[in-house]
Formats: sequence, structure tokens, C-alpha cells
Amino acid sequence: MKKSTLFIICFLTTQIILFTQDVVVASAYGQNKFKYGITTGKSLEESDNFFGFNVGFVGERTFSKNVYGNVAIVYENRFVFFGDGFSALFLPINAGYKFQIKDKTHIFGELGVRIGYGFGYNYETHFLTGIGLKAGINLSDKYKIHIGRDYTFAKGEEDYKSIIIGFTFFF
Repeated sequence: MKKSTLFIICFLTTQIILFTQDVVVASAYGQNKFKYGITTGKSLEESDNFFGFNVGFVGERTFSKNVYGNVAIVYENRFVFFGDGFSALFLPINAGYKFQIKDKTHIFGELGVRIGYGFGYNYETHFLTGIGLKAGINLSDKYKIHIGRDYTFAKGEEDYKSIIIGFTFFF
């Protein structure tokens, strides 16, 4: 494993631990600005005519009135119109900014990194990295409707560019 890949894995693991610690401390002092939920969506690959779906669990922590961060674990399955496809398990980590347009209604933008593990029908398993960009509307702090762009890089494979339309529900 390359030193740069090992560094990225260690850095992201440290960030997840610090994020979890912040949530636990905030909850202990009654400052719980953490929420969790489920997310789902449809994706369309540009290059190879892939289409598919994703589903996962998401946790979101608000840091100020407009700034937040979230982390999720997401299963993605992509199919080819004529042929086979692949599946992957991703861990996206995003930073977001939201603008209030009405009481409990916001528009938002997110940017983050994605790390994952791909496994496919005719493909070997492989480590995946990428970046994601998302924009949408947040309704009553419980629902998010978004459209996004994901760029996934697979070592020794073709890079994937996806357009994703999704929905998130917070409990």
C-alpha cells in the first residue's frame, strides 16, 4: 500500500473519531446538535451508461447556524444498460453550508471526500476514492432533496463520473 493512501486512511479515521467524540461530548452537556437518518438516491454514470441506486445511514452535526458536517455509510449498486455492473460500499465525509430562505427551510451546498471498497460482477475488488459535490433544499430540518455530482477514482480502472438525485430523511 502506498504511503499516500495509508496517510489518507489514517487522516480520515482520525477525523471520524474526532467527529464522534464531539457528538458524545455535545450530547453529554445537552448541546446535542446531532441528527441521524437514512439516505437514498438514483445515479446515472456519464461514461458507460451505468444507472443504479444508493441507500445508507447518515449522521449530521451542526457546528454553527449555517455550517455543518456529515458522514455516512452508503451502499451503491450500478448497472449497465447492456452488460453487467458493480457494487460499492462508500464512506462519504462532507462539509456543508446552508442559507435560510424561510423558517426551517434552507438551500444548501456540500463538498466532501469519498472512500470506499468496490466489488463487482466481472470486476476485481478494489479500493475507491473520490470527491462529491451536492446542492439541494432542506425542509423542516427533517427532509433533504438534493442533486449531486460524484467523481470516483479506482486504481487501475476507469474513473466514474455520476449525477445523483437523492432524498434524506432525519429521525
